[in-house]
Amino acid sequence: MKEKISIEEFDNKKFKIRFVEEDDNRKAILTHYLHNYRNGVKKHYEKDAIEYLNQIVEYKNHEEKLNLVSDVALQQLLLKLKMYLFQLLKITLLNLLIYLQELVVLDLHCKI
Repeated sequence: MKEKISIEEFDNKKFKIRFVEEDDNRKAILTHYLHNYRNGVKKHYEKDAIEYLNQIVEYKNHEEKLNLVSDVALQQLLLKLKMYLFQLLKITLLNLLIYLQELVVLDLHCKI
């Protein structure tokens, strides 16, 4: 929960104003659920993540006149996550290969 306290002056009187804002961790829950979809940890996040995903789908269907289905939306999110992780792995492996090539070149220069 976030809390802000502000002191305002009005008509020569000081007022203490307290704003309380509830933390919204639903995006984090959905992300953790997606990252752990293939292991047992997903069960910890599943109920809240599915509920939030259903809220998103309902909102999108209403606001943007779409006809999304929660199960399909979940599968699309999982596919996007797989593609993102694959790209990340590909970049990491490419960087590792470049680094290894640089080490080989350095080693060759040291032997000359």
